[in-house]
Amino acid sequence: MRTERPGRSFDIRYEDLALNFSSTVGELLAFFDVARDPETIEALRLETAFTRLSGGRAPGETDASNFFRNGLAGDWRTTLSKHQIALVDDICGAELHAQGYERE
Repeated sequence: MRTERPGRSFDIRYEDLALNFSSTVGELLAFFDVARDPETIEALRLETAFTRLSGGRAPGETDASNFFRNGLAGDWRTTLSKHQIALVDDICGAELHAQGYERE
């Protein structure tokens, strides 16, 4: 799909949001050609913060039953079993690698 219709999608990695929210969201807003002033980006950061979305938990405080489980980028490495990681790699490892994730 991406090669057939370049410029029609924008990929965001959770790791990039966690590492540099402002520039990652700024790029997303530029893709949609909407305001990307510092005030807008800060409002988005506050509205989408893990603590707010999880009902007050700090990143790292796990609630396995909550959609917002623990708010830590890369935690799948300690949560998934080796078998589960291998299964994910078999199914979509090439695509994940293309997105910047190392193959297991």
